[in-house]
Amino acid sequence: MTRSLPISLYALVLLLCIFVVGCASAPEDRGPSKPHHRLGGFQNLPGGLDKPGFGDFLRWQRERLVGDVVPQEADRVPRVEIDLPGLHAQRLGWQMTWLGHSSVHLQVDGLHILIDPALSSRASPFEHFGPKAYNPTPVSLKQLPRIDVVLVSHNHYDHLDERTIRA
Repeated sequence: MTRSLPISLYALVLLLCIFVVGCASAPEDRGPSKPHHRLGGFQNLPGGLDKPGFGDFLRWQRERLVGDVVPQEADRVPRVEIDLPGLHAQRLGWQMTWLGHSSVHLQVDGLHILIDPALSSRASPFEHFGPKAYNPTPVSLKQLPRIDVVLVSHNHYDHLDERTIRA
């Protein structure tokens, strides 16, 4: 006896395939105006920050503190309270909830998927150092439903938060 998979599972697999292919595709413009574009992807140019040193770090900090960078306003992105009972409800169909920056909770026919989980107060590999979030995440880890699948698009520390993954 064979058992067929629900159509939403096929839709989820198709969505993930599109996501992977979209992230893997090379840029179309490889003209001389963008010399770091290569057939196999991007390449750091000579003289760039291939291996940044401590002086590069200090220069970056000085530019951050005294440069003409426009500060972000915390209320620039409106906050909406998360419907926690709706987040936990086992529903048919799709429901997507943006959790800030890169983090998204996706529910597909009761399957809870967490995409690019970064729910700490800092975008940093360190708990007490690094850029602090302008806005707190709309839910805490304890408020999330049981997560069935975690999807990580890439391993930058602002998309792959170790504390969130471990929890």
